Amino acid sequence: MLYSNNFEFVASGLLDIFDKKNIKNYQPDLVIKHLASIDNPKNESLHFIKKETELSLNAIQSTVRSVFIVPSDFPSFLTKNIIIRTENPRLEYMRVATLIYENYNDEFSKSGYYRLDNGSTISNSTKIAESVIIHPNVYIGPNTTFLANTVVYSNVSIIGNTTIHENCTIGPNTVIGNQGFGGEWYENNKIIMMPHLGGVIIEKNVRIGASNTIVAGTINPTKVGAFTKFDDHVHFAHNCKTGEACFITACAQFSGRVTLGDRVWIGPNCSLMQGISIGNDAVIGLGSVVTKDVPIGTKVAGNPATDIVHFVKARKIINRLIDEEGN
Repeated sequence: MLYSNNFEFVASGLLDIFDKKNIKNYQPDLVIKHLASIDNPKNESLHFIKKETELSLNAIQSTVRSVFIVPSDFPSFLTKNIIIRTENPRLEYMRVATLIYENYNDEFSKSGYYRLDNGSTISNSTKIAESVIIHPNVYIGPNTTFLANTVVYSNVSIIGNTTIHENCTIGPNTVIGNQGFGGEWYENNKIIMMPHLGGVIIEKNVRIGASNTIVAGTINPTKVGAFTKFDDHVHFAHNCKTGEACFITACAQFSGRVTLGDRVWIGPNCSLMQGISIGNDAVIGLGSVVTKDVPIGTKVAGNPATDIVHFVKARKIINRLIDEEGN
């Protein structure tokens, strides 16, 4: 089990998944130490590429001692990195990542646990400032750090690989750092799930309500910005990020990779589609289904969410048509 995006995987293990004839520049002794993405490539890391772009070519050319899983029709180029050609790079990346995740134990996973008198269970690798208050029956997993003056209420589970800055409140029954939800269908209806090693960062003066779920990032952390407040029953998926002083009300649901600017207000029961961005000072009305980016300072509402000015005009037209038909 891994509680960080740091490991040592010897490239000879790639032969457990791939035919050697599909591996260019095979180097059996090369050691892979991280998962990485092409928008933030790293040396000694595993990457995948969906298609040829300037970004993907730059990623290959700017790194060394790395592995890139690329489409079968990806162009030839000079590199000393290991290149693996396949029909579905994302699926094969997940297969390698899963192999690593399930068969490698990092330093944190070996640390063991201790129990408090109030029934809480805490990893020996967790760092907790003296002023932090831990209520009964809390679980705190490996590679977790608490800075000063945070309060963690009963029945919270922090799975691991999480940093919580000073003056935060974590409401009861909340789960932080659990594995994200992303996968690919494989042969015989098997589903390969993507390991999430990015963890979670909660910055200072954040309030997390009761029964929230804040999911670990895939490669880089899921992040809650300083002074942000979450109501109860909020789901904040992998790779999501807020700016500062956001206000997230009850039952809001964030799909993966949603990015909020500063001072964003999210109304109750909103649903935000994966990968969208919400600009500074935007307002998302109650029950909105947000399927595209929202510009700075814009107020939206509805399903699908649209600018509130257009939304009000549309409602008036619909109501007038209903009235006319009724008459």
